Amino acid sequence: MAAHGSLPPPWAAIVLTLATFRLLRLIGWDTFPPIAELRGWILGEDWSETDKHAEREGFQKWELRSKVRSDGHPKGERWMLADLVGCPFCLGLYLSVAVYVLWLWQPTAVMYAAAPFALSAAIGLIAKNLDP
Repeated sequence: MAAHGSLPPPWAAIVLTLATFRLLRLIGWDTFPPIAELRGWILGEDWSETDKHAEREGFQKWELRSKVRSDGHPKGERWMLADLVGCPFCLGLYLSVAVYVLWLWQPTAVMYAAAPFALSAAIGLIAKNLDP
């Protein structure tokens, strides 16, 4: 267990930061069909298949029929939750607190779990920003 009130060492902080960023992207914006469909179901959104060609190729593409209501809020039964999930500052705060508290409780286990997410975040950022 980490010392009470301690901060992670620099390398651990980097891994935790990258892992939290990747979790934020996964929960809030990833378009991987099972994740997007689960997020839509949790938020009460109306999702439908839109690409029959992709389906024939073995993939499924999901698209929200109408993303915004007339009052500007995301469409769905749980629009307040959708506002939370769609806000990187809000969702990022809650995820950061959760990751930090888990690290305080079980630092080794959290680092093992965070490493693949941190590597994925680093590779994604490198690919997005350094590829021509």
